[in-house]
Amino acid sequence: MTEAVAKNTNKPPSYQEALEQEQPLQPGYPQPQVGYSPSHPYPGQPQSPGQSQTGYYYAAPGQPAPALAGPGGVIYQQPTVIMVAPQPMANPPDDYLVYSIVVTILCCWPVGIFAIIKSVNCRDAARRGDQANAMRYSNEAKKYASIALGVGIAVMVIWIVVVMVYYMFILNMITTDF
Repeated sequence: MTEAVAKNTNKPPSYQEALEQEQPLQPGYPQPQVGYSPSHPYPGQPQSPGQSQTGYYYAAPGQPAPALAGPGGVIYQQPTVIMVAPQPMANPPDDYLVYSIVVTILCCWPVGIFAIIKSVNCRDAARRGDQANAMRYSNEAKKYASIALGVGIAVMVIWIVVVMVYYMFILNMITTDF
């Protein structure tokens, strides 16, 4: 029994026990480090954790950090990131969306679908603030919607002519046979 107890006393202490007893750790255990010490400090920062903390600056949120003087008096500063949200145009071009939808429903849907797509692209470009593409899509939407209107009117006219000729032919046949 005493040998078992003796074996237990020869065990090295755990990491937590060594810290509580303030005993040096056994070889092979990692040495505890306080804080974070980068392997390659930035200019203006101390070389080791034991030195003073000069060069650190904590700015309030939204406030830029001041430039820090590094070795040789060179000023180092982190690059500033500026986010610019695209602004919608003040006078966007007409997107002809209603015109495109109407001619798609009433006239020629295959060409009208292209007009609707160009109208939506025009609206998106205007929201991005892209004047050149908005104008280009606006002109294409108007062109496709006008083509759809023209095709729709032409089909209606041709249909009316065909129906009139058919009825005239049938009426002519009916009246001549009797």
